[in-house]
Amino acid sequence: MAHKLSEGSLEIIMNGGLYDKPIMQVLGSKKIQGSGANERFRLLVSDGKHSHSFAMLATQLNDILISGQLSDYSVVQINKFVTSVLKNTGKGEKRVMIILDVTIISPGTEVGKKLGDPQTWSEDSVTTTAPAPSPMRPVPQPTPAQVHSLAKPAAGPNLDSSLLGSQMTHPIASLSPYQNKWVIKARVMNKSPIRTWSNAKGEGKLFSMDLCEPSKL
Repeated sequence: MAHKLSEGSLEIIMNGGLYDKPIMQVLGSKKIQGSGANERFRLLVSDGKHSHSFAMLATQLNDILISGQLSDYSVVQINKFVTSVLKNTGKGEKRVMIILDVTIISPGTEVGKKLGDPQTWSEDSVTTTAPAPSPMRPVPQPTPAQVHSLAKPAAGPNLDSSLLGSQMTHPIASLSPYQNKWVIKARVMNKSPIRTWSNAKGEGKLFSMDLCEPSKL
């Protein structure tokens, strides 16, 4: 069976563009942190033209990797993903693709080899020239969520529905310590009383809350 990958899709995605349901091949995986429900896995993926090792599985997809359904050389269709730009001190920025939903087209045992001759994608490959015409639409970049410390109260703008509607929101399950730009839309289900803390470094106030996405209600 011939497998046709979406050549050039990684370049579009890593330049901040949108590509609808790209077909890619998984060339490897690596556990990067945690255990149990907190495990995170990084994938090496290829579109036949480029390969990229900064693709992350959302935690709800861990089972297909752990069970062996998603293995090296598997050909997959990435149904849903988001990207996030990480700031790496001294090394500039790096874009990460977080895979939220995937369909396995052919298991690795059936494919059994690397398809094509993909070259490693590098941020240095990004050019400043205008991209060639493409049917793909650019992805709007989310702005960082504003988090104010209760120890140092700060007044901020009211977040109304029009503002949230103008941002690309991220599913809570897709968030990871490797993201520094994200916006979520959720309902507060429970909030704890405000508590006061004090230690050698100072004092302040804090509280915790439970959030639920509208789609989960």
